[in-house]
Amino acid sequence: MSAAPRERPLLRAGDLSKHYHVGRSIFPAQRRTVQAVDTVSLDIWPGETLGIVGESGCGKSTLGRCLVRLTDITSGSLEFEGRDITDASQRQLRPLRRQMQMVFQDPSASLNPRRRVGDLLADPFRIHE
Repeated sequence: MSAAPRERPLLRAGDLSKHYHVGRSIFPAQRRTVQAVDTVSLDIWPGETLGIVGESGCGKSTLGRCLVRLTDITSGSLEFEGRDITDASQRQLRPLRRQMQMVFQDPSASLNPRRRVGDLLADPFRIHE
C-alpha cells in the first residue's frame, strides 16, 4: 500500500535572497552590496529536519534567520503551512514561531577529531535504522 501524497510543504522558500549594503557613502554607486544569501529555494516537509552546513561566513545563520523571519528578506517568497509569510508583521509571526526552531552548534564541540568523517556522517543512519 502506498503512502498518501503530501499536499504541501511545511515551509517553502522561493528564490530567497538577503543582501546587505556596507560602507557609508552618500553616493549609492559607492556602496558595496554583500549577498549573504542569494536565490535559495527549498521545501521542508512535515517531519523533516533541515541541516545547513558550510564554511564560516557562507550565510548559514543568515539563511536560518530568514527562514524563520527573524531577519527580513531582500527578495523572494516564504510560505509556512501554505500561507505567505513573506511580508507578515512581527505580530502575525509570533504564533508561527512557536512551531519553528533553529539550533546552532558550537563548531569546536560538534565533531570529534579522533573519528573519521564518514563514520560521523553515518551515525544518524545507524541510530534511526
